[in-house]
Amino acid sequence: MTKKEAFEAIVEILNAQGESDLADVMNHEIELVVKKNAYKSTKPTKTQRDNEVLKGTIETVLDSTPTTIEDIIAKNSDIPNSIQKVSAMLTQLIDEGKAVRTYIKRKAYFSAV
Repeated sequence: MTKKEAFEAIVEILNAQGESDLADVMNHEIELVVKKNAYKSTKPTKTQRDNEVLKGTIETVLDSTPTTIEDIIAKNSDIPNSIQKVSAMLTQLIDEGKAVRTYIKRKAYFSAV
């Protein structure tokens, strides 16, 4: 049961009991929930847009040769000097099928598909 459905059930109960003032309050809460959900799904945040640009930059650096994260950072000055950030972007690229992770002697290497 979603929050909206729960609020709608409460409105029905309140209307049945004759509590129209409280039902109006719950209807307002339903409107807020709908508005919040509509905003979430419409446009990406600034960070999400920046991450898409970063993934594109990382994708241009990748080739068929397996490369470490440190080498990827060193190849392009536009890539931030954060191993964690680059690792997260590479994981997203792997999930999208645009990159491959291989392990050589327990060290992760990344290459383009």
